[in-house]
Amino acid sequence: MLRKMALVALLLPRIAAADLPNHFNPKELASEGIWVGVDSCVRSMPENFKAQLGKAVVLEYCNCSIDAVRAKGQEKVTVADLQLCWKRASASNPSRPARVNPFNRKQWSSERILLAISECEGKYKATKGEQLDTANRIWSFCSCMVDAYRVKSVEKVSLTDAGFCLEQARKVYPKDKSDVPHG
Repeated sequence: MLRKMALVALLLPRIAAADLPNHFNPKELASEGIWVGVDSCVRSMPENFKAQLGKAVVLEYCNCSIDAVRAKGQEKVTVADLQLCWKRASASNPSRPARVNPFNRKQWSSERILLAISECEGKYKATKGEQLDTANRIWSFCSCMVDAYRVKSVEKVSLTDAGFCLEQARKVYPKDKSDVPHG
């Protein structure tokens, strides 16, 4: 089973940083790209794996696999790296998310990034903000804000950063595009 899971992760679609730029740190993959990578990994897992292993284990494995890609690059991820991900996933405690990327301790883990985006979306929807009128725009705004937090820390993110992220969300998802759910 591990061999098949390793193959799935190695065959993940390449995530072009140019398509989803991180405007606050061009050397790091944008939060949107991380979300897309994890989602692609989960979707590419055979249904019988998901049923047998459980959603939390598959999600933890995919988060760790994307962390390996972020730290090493798609071509340099090894089977040993994916075995480490499998070991972490099968021993994980879903109630305690990973906060550190196991391949680069200075980076937020992919899991932490996805949780931050989801938390932002929930808060934005709870305030009934009218600046963004579609789910994709809210997701894009929150992904951009998480990129800012990852680079600057929460205390140093400014209203200028928020305004920039609002404009980016509007630019990436213009009004005339259909609002297809992101995940």
